[in-house]
Amino acid sequence: MTCDFFICSCFQGVNKEIIYGFLDRIGGEGEPLSLGEPQQDLLDFAREIWELYPRLESISEEDMTALNDCPWAIDFDTIDGYIYMCCKWSALDDEEFVGNLNDLVNKHQLCLYDPQNDELYDTK
Repeated sequence: MTCDFFICSCFQGVNKEIIYGFLDRIGGEGEPLSLGEPQQDLLDFAREIWELYPRLESISEEDMTALNDCPWAIDFDTIDGYIYMCCKWSALDDEEFVGNLNDLVNKHQLCLYDPQNDELYDTK
């Protein structure tokens, strides 16, 4: 089980119902949805979070310390204009990771949906 987050550029009218539709499609119900090409704010967020916490694919399988310290349960990308981020539950216990995630979401004025708590954080 993972701790998941849905992150997208804030756009007029973004709300939980729209995000629920995306999450249903990500979960395999119907054709995948897209927000189109990722906006620069989302690309910058991804680049900066990957600088702090490298993608799993970039970590050697022999480097157990780096793999254990990595917050990602699986790698994510920005292809469809949003990020569906799957983190290890232990990442939520890491105050530095949570702080960095929140700081970068705010810095780039992104929307973050936390399905564990059914909360939408709109930074605009």
